[in-house]
Amino acid sequence: MNDTATNMIKLCEDAYHDGFDDGFVTGYLHESDLVEEFHRKAGQPVREVPQCPPDEEVRLRLRLLAEEFRELLEACGANPDAVHNVDIFTTQAINSVLAEEGDEVDMVAVADALTDIHFVNVGSFLSFGLPKEVLFDAVSDSNATKFQDGVAMVGGKVAKGPSFKPPNIRAVLVEAGWNGSK
Repeated sequence: MNDTATNMIKLCEDAYHDGFDDGFVTGYLHESDLVEEFHRKAGQPVREVPQCPPDEEVRLRLRLLAEEFRELLEACGANPDAVHNVDIFTTQAINSVLAEEGDEVDMVAVADALTDIHFVNVGSFLSFGLPKEVLFDAVSDSNATKFQDGVAMVGGKVAKGPSFKPPNIRAVLVEAGWNGSK
C-alpha cells in the first residue's frame, strides 16, 4: 500500500474514532442524509443492508446514471451525433440488464463500480474547482420544490411540478469566484 492510501485510511479511522467532529467525513454524511430524505419523501426505497433491488429498479438506477452522463457530455461540448450514439448504445445495454432468466447482479462488482463512480465524481468537482457542498445543497433545495405539488412519478422519477424551482447554479459559481468564462 502506498503512503497516500495509508494516510487516507488513517484520516478515515481518526474521523471515525473522533465521532466525525473534524468535518472530514461530514460532507459525505450530509449528502447521504439529504438523498435519503429525498428518497423517503418520494416513496423510493432506502435499504439498510446490502441487497439487490428488483430488476426494474436496477434498470432505473442505470437510466438515471446514463441521463446525467449524457448531460455532462453535452455540457462539455460533445458532438451531438456522438451523444445520440451513446444514448442508443446505453439504452440497448440497460435493456439487456437482467433480461434473461437466471441473470444475476454481482453485488460486489456493483459496490466497487458505484464507489469508483463516486470517487471519480468527487475528483471531477475538484478538477473543475466546483464548490461541491454548496452545489449539492442548491440542487437538494431545488429537488425539495418537486414535493410542493404532491409527489408525481414519471418513469420512476419524481416529476417537476408547477412549483419546481431549478437551482441557481450560475449564482453559486459566481459566488465561488467564477468569472463567467469557460
